[in-house]
Amino acid sequence: MKKQFTKILAVAVLSFAFVMQGNATELFFKKKRNANLFERPEFKTNLFNTNQGSFMMAKGGHGHGGGGGIEQGTMMIGIGVGYNLLAAVFTATNSTFGSESVSSVPPLQLDFDYMVADKFSLGLGFHYQSFSLTYTDWVYTNSQGNTVAGTWTEKITKFNVGVRPLFHFGNGETLDMYAGLRVGFTNWSFTNDNPDPYYVSDNVRAGSLSVLALFGLTYYFTDNIGFRTELGIGSPYLVQVGVAFKF
Repeated sequence: MKKQFTKILAVAVLSFAFVMQGNATELFFKKKRNANLFERPEFKTNLFNTNQGSFMMAKGGHGHGGGGGIEQGTMMIGIGVGYNLLAAVFTATNSTFGSESVSSVPPLQLDFDYMVADKFSLGLGFHYQSFSLTYTDWVYTNSQGNTVAGTWTEKITKFNVGVRPLFHFGNGETLDMYAGLRVGFTNWSFTNDNPDPYYVSDNVRAGSLSVLALFGLTYYFTDNIGFRTELGIGSPYLVQVGVAFKF
């Protein structure tokens, strides 16, 4: 009886050892196959592409070029020339006294806009314009009581500075459309060099508030340079065109 129990126990131990050896052998070959899989060129290529894509996604990049859109932190500088009705009104109301020549500097515009959010910018705009009217054969009596003829020039200069809160919409990598307001202050300067001692001079300075509702768009033909145009209702301009620089 004791010998039979010993034989049974020996058979059981040998069976358990055989099973464990078989499992170990199968596990070894599985590891070997997996190791061979990692060594395959196509696996390395796929793994590299996957890691590269994950790295670019982590950086916020894309699989293709670009990334030139308008977003928070972008700075735009605009330089433009405009048009308004001021020179025409000035010429029409001063067409008397035999004026001979009218000259003017069109509205010049310089803007700085900063994207404080992805869709909203806050900026500062500077505007300059001047025009003059020259009179010839101006007949007057000088201080000696003699009647003489002379030439003199009347000049008006306008300088405006304003704040530009703008909302940007429909933005892509090349097109920036926006609308908003321009609220500012205009300084007027009126000067003349009339030699008539009896002429009442109007060499004065004056100031006024200005409000402009505007719509504009900029098309960027490079990553940082674009063509810009704006339409406005109010002061200091009705339309302006120019170039824009993005940083």
